[in-house]
Amino acid sequence: MIPVRFNEFERYDITQDAEVIRFMATTPKGCYSAETLKAGSRTLRENRAKFKEKAIELIVSGSDPCEVELV
Repeated sequence: MIPVRFNEFERYDITQDAEVIRFMATTPKGCYSAETLKAGSRTLRENRAKFKEKAIELIVSGSDPCEVELV
């Protein structure tokens, strides 16, 4: 069993001139993360679910902490 803590943060990104959301999955090995533009609540829920699914796959497979693609 691997402990993991999921967090998300909203912020304004001056380089994109937009609100963005950063998803993070923190483990003892390091942090897996993804960033996406803030859209509607439905898109937020979908992106959150995609991130959790992909992060868990990476953690279970033993991949090193990295940026997670939400595509």
